[in-house]
Amino acid sequence: MPRVLKRIALVVFFLVAVMAVALYAVYFWRAPLPAAAPHARVAPVISTIPGLTACWVETGKTFSNFSFGATAGTILVKHPAGDLLIDAGNSSHFDDEIRSFPLGTWLKLKFLAGQLKPQAPLPNLLRRVGEDPAKLRWVILSHAHLDHAGGLMDLPGMPVLLTREELQFANDPKVQAKGYVIAAHTQKFPLADVPTLRFEAKPYETFDESADLYKDGSVVVVPLRGHTPGSVGIFVNLSPKRRPGTRRHSRSWAQRVQEILSRRAAELRFRTIARLK
Repeated sequence: MPRVLKRIALVVFFLVAVMAVALYAVYFWRAPLPAAAPHARVAPVISTIPGLTACWVETGKTFSNFSFGATAGTILVKHPAGDLLIDAGNSSHFDDEIRSFPLGTWLKLKFLAGQLKPQAPLPNLLRRVGEDPAKLRWVILSHAHLDHAGGLMDLPGMPVLLTREELQFANDPKVQAKGYVIAAHTQKFPLADVPTLRFEAKPYETFDESADLYKDGSVVVVPLRGHTPGSVGIFVNLSPKRRPGTRRHSRSWAQRVQEILSRRAAELRFRTIARLK
């Protein structure tokens, strides 16, 4: 009997090891990208807008005590011309929204994106930071995956800014069948042939296109195609010295932009497999 138990333990250990390697290969390992070709940087002119503020509103988190922990939320930008939400986090109706998926897809959603289910609806969280959800002007999504768009289900109707590519992606039945996008969420989106976010051929930093939402340089959107076909990045410029990430490092903003975004051209040549974050 001890020999049988030992063999069973070895088999279980082997299976666990194989599953761990497979999980790493699918979700964590990424082949290094080749160096990007040199690309000119167009430094923006940034002015201070009185009354412009921004804050992170956390909607959900998981494994927060570990290095691989994840968090979800929204960024509230308060602007004199109307407030903006960047992403909306997960849906408070998450369990109901995934109920009809096949077992394999349900398990994936439940134990990945489902771990970021908010403890309170997004409007409640916004009110805690002094924001009236009814007064929001826009919501812009970095992309349409369910853990970025779900919070829209609790918000009043308002313009959701998405590119044509992302709308086509979100309305693809194959994409919805895999659980990357929830069909109910797309009811909050604009029509697929009526995009609400368009780029101009106006260079910004190392990007050839951009969209200045308020026309004052405070919030500028750039294309980041790859994770999804219409993914975007958003620069929030509170002042010339207060831009995203500037408090974490002592190096200048220009140095960080050149180091981080210089890989843009190479990254755009590689379509990443759409996966939940």
